Amino acid sequence: MRLSRALSRNRKLSRGIEQLETRRLLTIVVDDPGDVSDPNDGRTTLREAVAEANAAGANEDIVFTCDVSEVSLTQGQITVGAMGHDITIDGMLDCPDEGGMVTVNADNQFRVFNIDDGDGFKQTAGVIFRNLNITGGSAVEGGGILNRERLTLSLVN
Repeated sequence: MRLSRALSRNRKLSRGIEQLETRRLLTIVVDDPGDVSDPNDGRTTLREAVAEANAAGANEDIVFTCDVSEVSLTQGQITVGAMGHDITIDGMLDCPDEGGMVTVNADNQFRVFNIDDGDGFKQTAGVIFRNLNITGGSAVEGGGILNRERLTLSLVN
């Protein structure tokens, strides 16, 4: 009893806030190769996954099921950018019969990805593209990707 009181008197407590490790809290799985947003169909398109990740407020990963080897965009560019946190889109397919990477195709109709969180070039959003084929983009600037934030492109062969 005396020892614990002596230890507690000699202990100096400090208050403060310290940053813990970065955590990936959310993984969103794309299981629909289409481009129509329907929150009631029980499936997730790439467009829906990015919208959810943009709104989530924490670091997010977006991955794909083996049913989705190509995403054909029909509704315009996809804007990726969540202020203050990172979004990773990883197109590596680890499927028993066919591996490879997801292709995102705009069919020469519009830009594929616009990387922008809307904060005026402050670069608070981080976006990482891994193992994606980005094709068929058409725009005056950045047909495949127009970047206004922190963008990392990574291809694993």
